[in-house]
Amino acid sequence: MNKRGQAALEFLMTYGWAILAAVIVVGVLWFLIGSSSNLVGDNFVLSPPFSTVSVSVEESNVLLEIRNGAGKPIEVTGVDVQGCTPPYTTSTLMAHGESFVFLVPCTLSEGDRISSEVKISYSNFGSDLTQFSLGSLSGRVKADSILEIIMEAEDAILTSGTEESFDILSSGGIDYISQDIQTTTPIDKGGRATFSFTIPTTGDYIIEAVVDAPSTASDSFFINVDGDPVDSTYVWDVQGGVTSGFELREISFRGAGSLESPEFNPWVVNLDAGAHELRIWGREANTKLDKIIVKSYP
Repeated sequence: MNKRGQAALEFLMTYGWAILAAVIVVGVLWFLIGSSSNLVGDNFVLSPPFSTVSVSVEESNVLLEIRNGAGKPIEVTGVDVQGCTPPYTTSTLMAHGESFVFLVPCTLSEGDRISSEVKISYSNFGSDLTQFSLGSLSGRVKADSILEIIMEAEDAILTSGTEESFDILSSGGIDYISQDIQTTTPIDKGGRATFSFTIPTTGDYIIEAVVDAPSTASDSFFINVDGDPVDSTYVWDVQGGVTSGFELREISFRGAGSLESPEFNPWVVNLDAGAHELRIWGREANTKLDKIIVKSYP
């Protein structure tokens, strides 16, 4: 054997096992990871006046949390995520510094990776001129999570009834809505609060609330979804007895039942994917509402 062949043989005998082990390790890592793109986490960027807070890409929707950094109120009118059709339309007023989660319906497959352009349509409050914030997102598609949409009292649009309106008040650092007179008859006398939200997937939902019902004379509202309360049976009686300050309670619906035994408790509402409104009207004085939580059921 010549010297060159002998050297090559000695090299393979010395380093061959190390090379083989390295090849095996690389192959195993490639099998477990799939490809280098799997190493990249979720990413979301936008041009001013918005900053990004978080992104979650799921099978039925893309959740984008953004913050208004314009230094003034702006109204978001649309969120367009490339590949999600049709574009999501809204009418969401955001104060300076406020963040909001937009749920854009989409049809995706768990485990896939997407990379999409994003366009936010908005206007300065009081202006008809539409402007745009452009950006992009990327992420691995996850299974749909249990939906929970939280809306604070200050997120509601407040309007007056025929005789009364809700006030935004504060106590112990908690902002809440309430009225100081009873408006049980007729039902349209009291203040009105409208909470707007978007459901990504058609299904059954329940509604919870953080509420202060200090007595049996201050423990109810009129209520409906996607329409005004129709008559005196459209009542949410706070169940579980009077509260000790603000407590979390499931919303019931009196209907053909009674104050103590409502027809629906909890009130399970079937909602189509898309935009909806929860309308709450004042009924009894000094019933206080802090926040609303819409949750998938069961």
